[in-house]
Amino acid sequence: MLDCFAGVGGNAIAFALSGYKRVYAIEKNMAALECARHNAKIYGVHNRITFFHGDCFELLGLDDGKSGRKIDELVAVIKKAGIIFGSPPWGGPSYKDADIMNLENMPYSLDFMYSRFSQVTKNMVLYLPRTGDLNQIADCVEQEDKAQIVHYCICENSKALCAYLGSWKDIEV
Repeated sequence: MLDCFAGVGGNAIAFALSGYKRVYAIEKNMAALECARHNAKIYGVHNRITFFHGDCFELLGLDDGKSGRKIDELVAVIKKAGIIFGSPPWGGPSYKDADIMNLENMPYSLDFMYSRFSQVTKNMVLYLPRTGDLNQIADCVEQEDKAQIVHYCICENSKALCAYLGSWKDIEV
């Protein structure tokens, strides 16, 4: 499991606690990354999470080789049997005001993330705004692939969408 936008580690820690043998987490903000490392120690999973500092697209070699920062070993592991999880920045609280949010207006657009991450694995989970345009999600996947959308609600309040994209064959936790 690779968490591409790790922040302070909440999702990576949850994956490690839920049984994933190895979790990889990328965060480009060093202060947030240090918090993530600290939080992983508090939860006792620091030995199951490998943290990387940098931009996920650069570290996965999805920047057309411009940065020269690609981590070949990480890419190989994820290509073989991995899942990419991404909870990208949504662009601020304005998503709450839209009846349907155009996912191409996020700092990393849906199409940009899907086209890049698909070069590493077809199996990805994207945590998206609750008002995200379902048609855009359906349109981004190829005909032979699947998209499953889960709408997360807490106490009858809509919180987010989780888009499960890919074939999901031969996935090992």
